[in-house]
Amino acid sequence: MFADCRKCVYFVSEASMDPDVLEKALCWIHHNRPGAVLLGYCMKYDRPVTYFQGKCRAFKPRKVRTMKITDFIKVQGP
Repeated sequence: MFADCRKCVYFVSEASMDPDVLEKALCWIHHNRPGAVLLGYCMKYDRPVTYFQGKCRAFKPRKVRTMKITDFIKVQGP
C-alpha cells in the first residue's frame, strides 16, 4: 500500500522523539543508510523514517475528527 508516514498512527516526528530513541535511530542510520536524513521514527517497525512516502504494509491512517457546525454556533434561547 502506498502511504505517507506523516499521516500514520505509528509515526513519531523527530521533534517529539525520546532522547534514547533519537540516539538509537541516528546510530541505525549511521550503520545502515549513511548520508540519509532522520525525519522521524516508526513505532510499528521500530526503525527510523528516512523518507515520508512509499510502500508500507503497516500503514494505519489517523482518524480525522469531524465536528458538526452546531458545535461552533451558540444557540441563544428566548
